Amino acid sequence: TRRLLEQLSDDNELGGFARLARQLIAAVALPRTLSEPDELQIGGVSDISNRGNLDQLLLSELAHDDLTLSVRLALNEALYLRRESPPSPVARTRAVLIDMSLPMWGIPRLYAAAMALALHASTDKQTRIDCYRSTVDGVAPSMLTTRAGLTEQLAVLEPTEHPGGALASFVEMMGEESGAAEPVIITTSDVLANESFRQA
Repeated sequence: TRRLLEQLSDDNELGGFARLARQLIAAVALPRTLSEPDELQIGGVSDISNRGNLDQLLLSELAHDDLTLSVRLALNEALYLRRESPPSPVARTRAVLIDMSLPMWGIPRLYAAAMALALHASTDKQTRIDCYRSTVDGVAPSMLTTRAGLTEQLAVLEPTEHPGGALASFVEMMGEESGAAEPVIITTSDVLANESFRQA
């Protein structure tokens, strides 16, 4: 996505849009994992090894006198507990719904597409991002990683009052991952103030 933004920076038609998306990257502040969890000393023991940290020594090794323990450590004869490896990090999914209803027509539509593009560019490698746009019948996939897909997104208009009718389809698109997914809805404050949308 960042490479696409670089290519569009000199584009006559989408150059301004690419600059807007690049500025919005700095404004995107969604929670994310800063580092992987450390291996904590919890759970079972998977093996006994002759290499490891001193805090993982078998208790029977501490029964030796200091000189014998030092020799066993130097010759790699001391035995250590090896803890179970922590589970591998689960891949996350960030699902983005871009509101295409009447309140989003005009300038808000540009900002919404630019924000979705900024979310693409600022997402870490372990998070998969799926973009959708609201339609009259539900949602449709939105491909923002190519120039053609971006042009199509900017050309679409939906004559609906708000995207409330698309929320059920949006959850269905997330499928089994809906419990662990990070849903994001890009819309305006006018839509958020709409009572029927809030009910939906």
